[in-house]
Amino acid sequence: MCWFHVCQNVKDRSKGKLERVTIDMIFRDLNNLHYARNEDEYLRRRSFILASWRAVSAFCDPFRKIADHTISQWVLHPRFSMWQAFHTPPGYAATKNPL
Repeated sequence: MCWFHVCQNVKDRSKGKLERVTIDMIFRDLNNLHYARNEDEYLRRRSFILASWRAVSAFCDPFRKIADHTISQWVLHPRFSMWQAFHTPPGYAATKNPL
């Protein structure tokens, strides 16, 4: 899956269910994961973000539902978790879109 699908999925699931500031936090964290320079940096960022999302989930049930889905579908799922920029070799297209 590509970065667009990650963003679209999270946007659709959170629309009308979370405050704007919470949605911005989710996208800030996903952007931090997407633009990690290498796998080590990605893993460090991922562990920090997952810990902070777990802490927020304890206080906000709608956030917990969206975070659980996002984590299981886009962060930890082996088939759909290759959307980070460091998986694309330099000089290769990062999208299937010809435009």
